[in-house]
Amino acid sequence: MVARRSPTSARQPKRSRSWADAAVFVFDVEGTLVDAVVPILRCWRETLEASGYEVSLADLHRLCGMDGDEMLAQLLPKSSKPEREAIIRRQGDRYREECLPQVRAFPGVCQLFQDLKRRQCRIALATDCAKDELQHYLSLARIEDLVDAMACGDDVRHGKPHPDVVQLALRRVRAGRKPAVMIGDTPFDAQAARRAGIRAVGVLTGHFSEAAFREAGCSTVFRYVAALRDCFTRNARETMDTSVPAA
Repeated sequence: MVARRSPTSARQPKRSRSWADAAVFVFDVEGTLVDAVVPILRCWRETLEASGYEVSLADLHRLCGMDGDEMLAQLLPKSSKPEREAIIRRQGDRYREECLPQVRAFPGVCQLFQDLKRRQCRIALATDCAKDELQHYLSLARIEDLVDAMACGDDVRHGKPHPDVVQLALRRVRAGRKPAVMIGDTPFDAQAARRAGIRAVGVLTGHFSEAAFREAGCSTVFRYVAALRDCFTRNARETMDTSVPAA
């Protein structure tokens, strides 16, 4: 007897697994979900000026998203660790007082998270910011009830590009062997994701080039995070288009 392919296997083309098929979505926060990059950079420049250092916004942006101590070690190679720690504390205090109230959520973040929950996906946040700042951002984006797990800078010793905060977020969301992807606005997010063993997707709201994201290992780059919703809509449409017609 000759085996025959079923109508389903004959008509449905195989679609390779992509980031959009992930069961777990890990998001950076500052610059990805909330428009915080410019306030953060200006705060760093002003804090460094008050500490006797002149550093351009361009040089600061080049390392934006990197662990604070590592960033300062590169920018101020002659500085001591205690001095860097003091600068980081002053920057944090200045940012909370002067900059945090100016930050706004990017459009469409809440709707994106609602779409992911409807798809039965799990959502985690992996950010280097402090816990109090993270809580403020959650309220801004109106996603408090849509996030399954969080990890932040207060939870780990090393920030990105070290994978620590991403790995912790994956453990807390109980990702296990489920396919996961991280979405972030800097190449350091992508590097941390790849080191944690998951896919990386970039968004241009951190003002890095698409080439920088590709070099860091991103499979896909979007202009802003809400654009991810279009891919889910398109995938759903393709699934309907390739389904077997009713008899």
